Amino acid sequence: MTAKTTKKTTEDAAQKMADEAQKGFEAMADFFMAPKLDLATLGDFHRKNFDAAYQAGKIMTDGAKAVMTKQVELGRDMAQEFSDIATGAAKAKDGDNIALAGMTAFQTASQKNMANMRELADIAFDANQKAFAVVQARYVESMAELRGEAE
Repeated sequence: MTAKTTKKTTEDAAQKMADEAQKGFEAMADFFMAPKLDLATLGDFHRKNFDAAYQAGKIMTDGAKAVMTKQVELGRDMAQEFSDIATGAAKAKDGDNIALAGMTAFQTASQKNMANMRELADIAFDANQKAFAVVQARYVESMAELRGEAE
């Protein structure tokens, strides 16, 4: 054998060993390979979750704003009513009429306050229901997406 032939034989043997090693690494990689991870789908999944959370938060914020606006309105009305009651009591001459007017005003104010509290509770409840519906819809959608990805 000549040096040239020996060199060629050595190069061929080295290439064959490299090819065999490559096949072995590929087989091992296939064995330990995790399922494919589609980053675009994953990003879209989380974007939808974020959008649903944002919508639910906006609904809750709008509901809280509506409750606070209504509370300010009710506070103004109540202040005006107390002013009217005080003015009426100051103008009354008879003690019995003052007591009767006070009792009537108290009863009316109590009934009105109960109605106002119910209205405030309804505003808050509606906001909660709408926000929950958004989150629930996204949950159902995400479970369907996950089932689809798993198949």
